[in-house]
Amino acid sequence: MTNYYISKTGRDSYDGSAATPWQNIQHAIDWLRPSGTSGDVVNIAAGTYGHRGGDNARDINFSGLKGNGPESNWYVFKPQNPGDSVIINKSGQGTDSYVHYVDGILLFQWQCQGIIISSLTLKNSDNHGIMLYSGGRTGTIGISGIKIDGCTVFNCSSSSIYCYNMAEPCRVRNVTYCNNTVYNVNNGGSYNNPTTTSPQEAISFSHIEYFNIHHNRLTSYGKEGIDAKSGCRSGSIHHNRIYCYKLSGTYGWKYRDHGCIYCDGMYNMNKKIDIYNNIISGHNGTGIIVGSEEVDGGSQDVNIYNNYIALKHHPYQYMSDIDSASGITTPNDYTTSYITNINIYSNSIEAPDGYPLSINASTDYVSNVVIKNNIFVGCSYQVFWIKNITAANSSGRVEITNNCFYSYYGAGTTKIARWIGTEYTYAANPEKFGTGAILDLPDYVHSGNDLHLQVTSPCIDIGNPILITEYDLDGILRSYNGTYDIGAYEYDTSMPPVVVSSTGLITFSGSGRRIRFYNIGGSTRMSFS
Repeated sequence: MTNYYISKTGRDSYDGSAATPWQNIQHAIDWLRPSGTSGDVVNIAAGTYGHRGGDNARDINFSGLKGNGPESNWYVFKPQNPGDSVIINKSGQGTDSYVHYVDGILLFQWQCQGIIISSLTLKNSDNHGIMLYSGGRTGTIGISGIKIDGCTVFNCSSSSIYCYNMAEPCRVRNVTYCNNTVYNVNNGGSYNNPTTTSPQEAISFSHIEYFNIHHNRLTSYGKEGIDAKSGCRSGSIHHNRIYCYKLSGTYGWKYRDHGCIYCDGMYNMNKKIDIYNNIISGHNGTGIIVGSEEVDGGSQDVNIYNNYIALKHHPYQYMSDIDSASGITTPNDYTTSYITNINIYSNSIEAPDGYPLSINASTDYVSNVVIKNNIFVGCSYQVFWIKNITAANSSGRVEITNNCFYSYYGAGTTKIARWIGTEYTYAANPEKFGTGAILDLPDYVHSGNDLHLQVTSPCIDIGNPILITEYDLDGILRSYNGTYDIGAYEYDTSMPPVVVSSTGLITFSGSGRRIRFYNIGGSTRMSFS
């Protein structure tokens, strides 16, 4: 492994050492292609960089750069010192590729392998922030082993990252997008002039195999947040924090246009995807969507668990857009899209302005959708809506077990399950709500802000152990005396709440204890020492 260096005061004619650094990131890539060794590290001094010879970038193109072996042997591009601000600014440069949409601040186009991009800031793109594109090339894997870690991406007219593979066999594999901060992306038009069109999603993966999208923070984006689509398979979306809020001037009031996490098997079936431990909050939109925008597409073998979803309508949105503040749904663009082997369990969902749960695909295209151990809170008098399947015909298609349903509509006095056009009350037909259903307030610590359970919650110790996670959203072991709670959080009896109403000192003793702090005093300041 060799360390190379880049500095604004360097020269590309130098040797890239600490004493005589290079000046441009693109030069380092061009030099490493024929002369580098797997595991080499490019250390970039603080400053604003571009493509060559200026502060603004066209594509910085990693095509042809290949690291081999395990991740410890991959090429690394990072700030020289922890905390250094390394900015790549594409302002004013437009596109630099043979196809307009194949464009980004960073471009991985063919034969890229074993590359880590760490802790850089990417901004001001009239297209994508980062683009991975297989280009339809045949032969061996085109792009494999790319990790974008700890970066900040903002002011992009399209996606913060767009990974695109054209056809089988999949030639974009093993992509990780983690610990990144993403905002003001997919805003349409130019990065500083949003329009009414948004081309992709904030994080967009299309037909990618083996992917991991985790621990990212998203806010202020157009249309969907995280989208795995068009034949994505063997991947996971987890531990992301998503704040859904419509960008001014951007397209999208429709339920799908503000899906926070979207598993969209359009054109090709999505398979083997886990969506878990995500925290989703904000105004308008749908928390998690599973389905297809095209006929005969769909999703198969998808697990959705331990997610926190608390969404409200934007204050200026009409109630006719009811699907725009839903918890988990399958879209009805094409009711003939396949929904197969979908497990929805141990989620806490509050959609006080919409349906917390709706399944829209048609009877013959739905099989083995299991909805178990969840908390669903909404505002409609219907606590859930299965739009195209009758209750009598649900066997083998939709199983609803051990869920808590509650509606704020009419102060919670009206509780109706809707199967197509037939509405059932719990008093007359409790079986239509599924085995072990609870229709009562879940007793959250703070509705809309903190979905942990209070000691009085009816959701404690009533979970079905057949489909359960080992740990909850906080990482707390689920099983307590052989029982399980429902929802994303297990009530932790080892840590009873301590309420301090005035300034005071709290002392904790022992080791291995998990401590949660809640500020319930409005603007009250909390200080620690």
